[in-house]
Amino acid sequence: MNLSKGTTYSELSSIEGFNHEKRAKFGINAIAGEVNAIETCMVGFDLPSPDQWVDMFELDLLNGKVSL
Repeated sequence: MNLSKGTTYSELSSIEGFNHEKRAKFGINAIAGEVNAIETCMVGFDLPSPDQWVDMFELDLLNGKVSL
């Protein structure tokens, strides 16, 4: 993977709330796809961690919002 300025077709220019370093890391990890998908979505899209998902599910289960 060649990510030099001379060969990059397009690059993320800004993401609200991200400094340069965080934006650059997110851009690289977004390209990696499935390798860092969970971390990328947690950072870039503010999704909960897997442990938080489980906690939310268990709470919904206790409150009768979902059933098995």
